[in-house]
Amino acid sequence: VINHEYVHIIHIDKVAGAAQGGRNIFGRHILFFPNALQPSWVLEGLATYYETQLAPGIGRGQNSSFRGLMRLEVESGIKPLSQVNNPMVSWPAGNTRYLYGVYFFNFLMETYGEQTAQQWIQKYSNNLIHYLMNTTSKEVFEKNVAAMWTEFDNYLKKQFAPEITAIKKTGLMTVKQLTHYGYTTGPPRSLPNGDILFVKNDWLSEPTLMLLPFGESAAKEVAKVHGDRISVHPDAGALVAQIDLVDSVNFFSDLHHIDITTGKRTQLTQGQRYKHATWSPDGKNIIAVQIKLGQSALHLLTAQGEYIKTLWQGNNTDIVSALDWSPDAKSIVASVWRPQSHWNLELFDIREQRWEKLTDTRAIEYQPQYTKQGDAILYSADYDGVFYIYRMELTSGE
Repeated sequence: VINHEYVHIIHIDKVAGAAQGGRNIFGRHILFFPNALQPSWVLEGLATYYETQLAPGIGRGQNSSFRGLMRLEVESGIKPLSQVNNPMVSWPAGNTRYLYGVYFFNFLMETYGEQTAQQWIQKYSNNLIHYLMNTTSKEVFEKNVAAMWTEFDNYLKKQFAPEITAIKKTGLMTVKQLTHYGYTTGPPRSLPNGDILFVKNDWLSEPTLMLLPFGESAAKEVAKVHGDRISVHPDAGALVAQIDLVDSVNFFSDLHHIDITTGKRTQLTQGQRYKHATWSPDGKNIIAVQIKLGQSALHLLTAQGEYIKTLWQGNNTDIVSALDWSPDAKSIVASVWRPQSHWNLELFDIREQRWEKLTDTRAIEYQPQYTKQGDAILYSADYDGVFYIYRMELTSGE
């Protein structure tokens, strides 16, 4: 994040030539910040490119989720430049400027080299007349931006064609679509009777916790929420970690209880920075991940959100994310990031208060959930650069 925002500061502040002369005379007026008036995909693309570091696996430019988004764009035909130049409400909506931007800068760096890409930025920095994208492009690349976009399209097709072919060869599993809201509908959690709770976020209304009764096609609205990190229990109800305003000036993540039947919401914690939480099997306790001053901790709470004790306190490097309490109540499974191994699945023994690794790969293993019997864990991972759902048997590790 710091890398990304710092690139914005340097890029937007960059000025040369006549524009710099204007700024020297009239001060820091927006008209003398040429780069600030570039299309958003250029601004965000450059920052996202420099946020990305391949060796430690950091940044969206090397991320499997972003790659999956672009792979689907390529398969259906990338959007025209005129559409990407403007704010978008159609998919991939808010991600568009970052997604197309970072892949365009990947294309520039690989095709023309970093020095030429920097020259493009430098040339644009002296514009007194704004939006001269084509003029600058012709000076540096000897072609206008539309021609560059066509070249970019061909680059993407060459990049993604082998992946798309390989995925289709493996055979796509036939699934039944349960909802049709689009955008970021999820993450689903099921109750023992087969009912499904999920968060509908269609960008047309407030995010809403929904209940889809087993065997029915229409979901029912339960309550408005401002987060999609949920844990559900058939008796205790729904637990949501969401961002709230604290002391009029801070936004912290806290836990809320929602009665599934009535939709009544009760705030359980105040200003505690609980990012993830899970119910105990009997619904009488909560284990929550607190992230404070950059350090993760596991807190044991009552069902009412009252602090009981700290089960584990992390350091400045390890991060605990999505978690689930085992049906036998003895352990939790979580996705844990450590500097040497990145995101892996780990078991936390509640009685012994220690972690045990289940996986040790450079892939992202995430969203673990115990099966009802507790003998296996379902999770997502991008072992080959594409996210799939996996099942791990706990007795064999298979």
